[in-house]
Amino acid sequence: MPRSNQASEYPPRVNIHWPGVGGPCLTKDPYMLIEIAEDVFGIELISIARKINEYMPHHTLELVKKALEDNGINIKSAKIAILGVAYKGGVDDVRGSPAKVIIEELRKLGAEVVVHDPYTDETFGAARADSVEQAVERADALVIVTDHPEFRQLDLDRLGRLMRRRIVVDGRRVFEPHIVAEKGFRYYGIDFGRAIKI
Repeated sequence: MPRSNQASEYPPRVNIHWPGVGGPCLTKDPYMLIEIAEDVFGIELISIARKINEYMPHHTLELVKKALEDNGINIKSAKIAILGVAYKGGVDDVRGSPAKVIIEELRKLGAEVVVHDPYTDETFGAARADSVEQAVERADALVIVTDHPEFRQLDLDRLGRLMRRRIVVDGRRVFEPHIVAEKGFRYYGIDFGRAIKI
């Protein structure tokens, strides 16, 4: 009997082809599987996938550095607005969040980092903003780390007027690149595992 399509579908909240990593299960369950199935052919692919996912916060960090460099901005004098520190949209859970690495590394490089997340007060050592507007005021770059539903409705025209430079680094494909570009922003993002720039 043919297998039902419905039975093979992922839950609506899961899109395995969309950029974004983190969470308490994603970081531990694959290693548990590797441990119990070490003799299964191809199990090393899980280990490789984990290494790629663990690198993605560093990849996002490299995009931020490139965006600043492309626009002649010294990272030591840059203000970076980070939107979202939860590991996924619509939750307050920060365990395994890629935001931790991104924020801590930007601060080590000397950037001023301001964070806004409507679901949690965690900032991983950065300054906390009570609103998106407060976070982006005089910012050189806006970095989307969590795909909270509220961020998809942002008024880019208004945010652009508040920012010092119109640069967006979209780590979760919250925005359509061409729309961001039409608003006068430089767009850097991760799209199905490849970096894109407009």
